[in-house]
Amino acid sequence: MQMSLDELAVGYNNFAYVGDRKLLSKSIRAWAKELQKRLLNVSDVEIDRLVGANNELADALRTLKRKKDFKNFEMAAEWFAQPKWETSSGIFSDFLLGLDQQSTFGNGALLELKDSKGDAVASFNSTIPTRRKSLLEVKRISGSTMVAYAGQLYDYPLSAVSDYLSRQRTCFYFIRTRSNDHNRVRLALVEGSFYETLPKEQLLEQIWKQILDASGMPLADQQPIIEYLGRLEQTDIAQSREIEHASIRPRLRLMAEVHGDANLHNYSEIPSRTFNLVLKREPNFDEHWLAQEMERDGLANPRIDRQGSKKYIALTDQGRELRLRYLVITHKRNGEHIVLQNELPQ
Repeated sequence: MQMSLDELAVGYNNFAYVGDRKLLSKSIRAWAKELQKRLLNVSDVEIDRLVGANNELADALRTLKRKKDFKNFEMAAEWFAQPKWETSSGIFSDFLLGLDQQSTFGNGALLELKDSKGDAVASFNSTIPTRRKSLLEVKRISGSTMVAYAGQLYDYPLSAVSDYLSRQRTCFYFIRTRSNDHNRVRLALVEGSFYETLPKEQLLEQIWKQILDASGMPLADQQPIIEYLGRLEQTDIAQSREIEHASIRPRLRLMAEVHGDANLHNYSEIPSRTFNLVLKREPNFDEHWLAQEMERDGLANPRIDRQGSKKYIALTDQGRELRLRYLVITHKRNGEHIVLQNELPQ
């Protein structure tokens, strides 16, 4: 049976938040048990030091220690702050990667999953894709504190710092197209820069301008209105409205479809039956930088190999060599991106 993207993603293991808790309940129970052991070792002195700096986290740790001997105590329910935790939240993001001591490019990243049976990338229904977001932004977008709360518990003591919620985190999108076609399936872990070619604020302003243009409003009258509309958060736009005498509660839904120029799987460098990691290429980002980042992330002795004009990063894992092709593609709207590519096994 075909595996879901959630089931493919859990091989990473180090998750501070998981959205589809019903499908992944077995894994979550195991992770929750390990998390409970770790957090119960936090001393009262450590918790007291948190007071004032992060009262919410201090209260959560105290509550955990107080309730540990309760008959119906369940760590997963404490982790996600929900008695009925075995549900799918449906909020952004699908996963939050846990923090570790090494500040590599994926550390603490937000991960959203997009699965499609066709060639197009599945639409973004809950949030406009961006390269980076903070957990404070996630709270505003989703209208929920669940991701931030779960993250603070899981990431302790690294979550005790003052900028834990406000720091900008990389957004990754786990994309699959042709999911039911064994011969044409493509997989990619794509940094949000591939989709954010305009700042979100500028994008929303252009949406409002096009709507006002369609209404026939004179251009001279539009600017002050666009400035006010531009202040709206996505949650403000999408919430249900109570209208006097109306028997329905209408709501606007802000969705985003991926333009063909930003569909990675339309690029000739991305063949069928490959898995691809895609990152924005910044100055000095090359195969040597990527190998260094891999080594910092705990992979032993990655090395650069060349075969004709092609470059590879070779890794050894449990005695088995893995050769990942390194290449650079030019996004049709957003410059160069690094691709690390692996062929899927038959």
